[in-house]
Amino acid sequence: MQQSLTLHVEEEVLEKARRYAESTGKSLTDVLQNYLAHLAEAATDEPLSPRLLRLYGALKLPTGMNEQDVLTDALLNKYLP
Repeated sequence: MQQSLTLHVEEEVLEKARRYAESTGKSLTDVLQNYLAHLAEAATDEPLSPRLLRLYGALKLPTGMNEQDVLTDALLNKYLP
């Protein structure tokens, strides 16, 4: 069953998202649904491998930014150029 969702996003981001959807021949709803589904699948409770655990904390983030900010920026730059 589908449900409605109201979002508040920056106008520039929305325009980029619309252009991306148009360039891929998909609706904006399809693009957002696929993105949210991908996020939901990526969120797992599986333990990290020892190799990955050794890297944990190796990257120092700029002041005022967290991992989610960096991920969001990277995904927006990748999918909404």
